[in-house]
Amino acid sequence: MNTSLFAASAADLTIERIRALAARPDQVESLTLEFKREYSKSLVTTIAAMANTYGGMILVGITDKAEPGTDRVVGVDA
Repeated sequence: MNTSLFAASAADLTIERIRALAARPDQVESLTLEFKREYSKSLVTTIAAMANTYGGMILVGITDKAEPGTDRVVGVDA
């Protein structure tokens, strides 16, 4: 199993690995990583922007700001 989520296969993208990434206090958004708390119109814009630049990963259901003592993974309604 690859250690990077960016290089991982779809089968290796588990909630545990995503939670581990979100739990890292040094993990911030970048050109290739975006956190979205929920589905919104801005998600479509983000998808288009990433598709037209470097690509990347958009994780929906994760807050972009880490607050001490809280879980950044909030999930989304199916």
